[in-house]
Amino acid sequence: MKKTILLLTFSGLLIFSTTTTATAATIVYSNGETLTTVQKLPAEYCWDDGEHFNLGVKHSQFSIFWIPIWNYGNHEYVLVNDAKDTYDNSNMAEVIDTLRDDGYKIPEKPILNFWNRIGGKIVGTLVVLLVLFGASWFTGLKNLFSKGE
Repeated sequence: MKKTILLLTFSGLLIFSTTTTATAATIVYSNGETLTTVQKLPAEYCWDDGEHFNLGVKHSQFSIFWIPIWNYGNHEYVLVNDAKDTYDNSNMAEVIDTLRDDGYKIPEKPILNFWNRIGGKIVGTLVVLLVLFGASWFTGLKNLFSKGE
């Protein structure tokens, strides 16, 4: 009796279940304001609430699959917390002067790190070339085998 009930239950589940398929690939992208740390500071650099901060750059960025493709808009120095979710841009001229007095070499204009400036473009170009090469290689194999028939 238990086997019959179990069989009917699974048969009912199989009959009434639906299958969903995705016909399009998901593309993960982001577009907007981004905070990037450019200079890690020692633990004594903290806000009034005791949270540590670093020197960072606030800029706008377009990325696909977490690969930065394009940086646009204004780049400005900000103080960024370690989690990169809070920033403060008040009195930045005084903060930068203080950091320079403490021996940090800070450029006049904010400069992003290599990955955000150039690295994403290199990886993106390599991926596009790999896809094009793979497509042409696959087409060549397909043509090779179709000629033999």
